[in-house]
Amino acid sequence: MLISAIVLLAPVSAYAQTGAVAPITATQAQGQIETYSPGFFDQFQPVTALDMLVRVPGFSLRTGDSERGFGEADTNFLINGRRPSTKNQSAREILSRIPANTVIRIEILDGDTLDIPGLSGQVADIVIRSTDLSGQWRYAARFEEGAEPQLLEGEVSLSGERGDLSFVLALEANQFNLTEDSVEQFFDGFGALIEDRTEDVFLRNSGPEASLNLTWAPQAGAFQDHIANLNLSVASGNDNSGIRETFIAIDPSR
Repeated sequence: MLISAIVLLAPVSAYAQTGAVAPITATQAQGQIETYSPGFFDQFQPVTALDMLVRVPGFSLRTGDSERGFGEADTNFLINGRRPSTKNQSAREILSRIPANTVIRIEILDGDTLDIPGLSGQVADIVIRSTDLSGQWRYAARFEEGAEPQLLEGEVSLSGERGDLSFVLALEANQFNLTEDSVEQFFDGFGALIEDRTEDVFLRNSGPEASLNLTWAPQAGAFQDHIANLNLSVASGNDNSGIRETFIAIDPSR
């Protein structure tokens, strides 16, 4: 018997055009821009910016490699007109930590018209509202008969902004348990049961992780329009696996 209890960040909704808010298309100096307001995504019940971006018609998110400050990353999205730092976190992790209720709009534009190295093709600029503090959380639990309960699977993240400094703090508890029991019976040449063998296979993995991203983007002074990123992360991994076998002789004389 397997019982699972899962609380997810993003409920799944079927695509429907009924009641959808049409995007606004405008042509400016940097080319054609399609703008999607939060109302366009209401039918999908988004919880994060990632839930919204994957619903933009015709747009395909590129996750890219880790950015090292020189624009090598192949990601195709911006946050408030700036490329996010992806050194210690993936593009999907960054987007999943932005609450949907802070998104003002999503603009789809041509990356070739932007003065940002490495950007080409369709680019999404996610314009978000600055908040002092916001957060997201996800939790999942798994219960299986004959196995240890899996209780530590989830994530919590906090983000905020104060003046020129913004931060994202994330804590993840990654746990995976798997056990499997089986019983084999052995018979002699006359069909008589002579031995029971019980085999117990177990796999236990845990990998808690914490990460902190600090971004300093001064709007005035000598360092105006400069950006500094500090990424810190710490993780611990513990793997425990094995097989236990028990032999029980039904008739020791045999």
